[in-house]
Amino acid sequence: MIRSRTLSVMVFLLMIAAAAGATVSESLWVPRGTETYNLEAGESVQFRVDFDDLAVRTWILEVDGDLRTCDLNVLVLNDQSLLYQKNGESRHRVRVPWGRGQRVAVTLSADINMGGMFTVKFLAPPSEQAGRAFGYLVNRALEALEAGNARHAESLLHDAIKSGEDEGVALLLLAGLAKERGEPERAAGLLSQAVALPLPEDLRDVRVELEHQLAAVLNRPAWMIDADSLIDQGKTTEVRRLLDDVLERKNEDLSAWELSELHRRAGVAAHAVDDLFVAQEHLDQALNHAGSTRQRALSLHALGLLQRDLGNPHQARQALRLARDLGLPIELDAEAAAQLAALEAQEQ
Repeated sequence: MIRSRTLSVMVFLLMIAAAAGATVSESLWVPRGTETYNLEAGESVQFRVDFDDLAVRTWILEVDGDLRTCDLNVLVLNDQSLLYQKNGESRHRVRVPWGRGQRVAVTLSADINMGGMFTVKFLAPPSEQAGRAFGYLVNRALEALEAGNARHAESLLHDAIKSGEDEGVALLLLAGLAKERGEPERAAGLLSQAVALPLPEDLRDVRVELEHQLAAVLNRPAWMIDADSLIDQGKTTEVRRLLDDVLERKNEDLSAWELSELHRRAGVAAHAVDDLFVAQEHLDQALNHAGSTRQRALSLHALGLLQRDLGNPHQARQALRLARDLGLPIELDAEAAAQLAALEAQEQ
């Protein structure tokens, strides 16, 4: 999917430093501990596993009774939620999402008609390939990134910050995602917060690398800085005049990236004053010149809103859906979702 390409540069760098080994196939996981219980018919045994016993991001509890059946109950002690409950099975396999501070209580009960030997294994990546384990939410965010689901990862990272869990790491990952999505100012703001918080030593080099990348990206042309300032002030007429002047004087000197940025801003400004057909021309050009996933997503988002106002709900839905698939900033993604819901409601 295109979204995976969006994550390929900075997040890949982050995950080399912070998540090395986390993608080891579960088929290659090894027992990090084994217990054998000889139970009488109907007898139960209970044991507890803490994070300090198994400092990984995820592990698998495997119970094998050969031909003998048993009941298995796994309770997460942190919130008293039931992770697993099955009765009368000869084999159980439970994937346990894990993180710093997590605890589970396991109850194994032999069948009331037959006891015997039951083997319990705690499977996880080999210790040299397991990668650094963080708190529960950051670990789940890393898994979401590995699966290419940046939107869910961002939500989890924000939750981690709210809970005070691994704030520095969460902010660093969010900054990397924002930079890759083409939001350098937001990335710089997140990174400045991360600098003030403790980071694992192997992530400090990642932070420095991101700082260098942002410094290069933030050297924007003067016309773009002026246009964004006017947009922030709501001076639509002045924005249009400025961008038209840049196009007239510098059209041949502008890169494809600059042309896409310029036409998108000009299209949104024209749309704001209901100059819809001029807006269409600019936004078509913005999409034609788009050289990155971020530029395509933002151009399609603007085109979707324009098609809505032109009375083309089908084209509007197509553009907004594709923009969301490519990856929008959180605020625009929420707006696109709301617009899609409204458009779909209108057709019912």
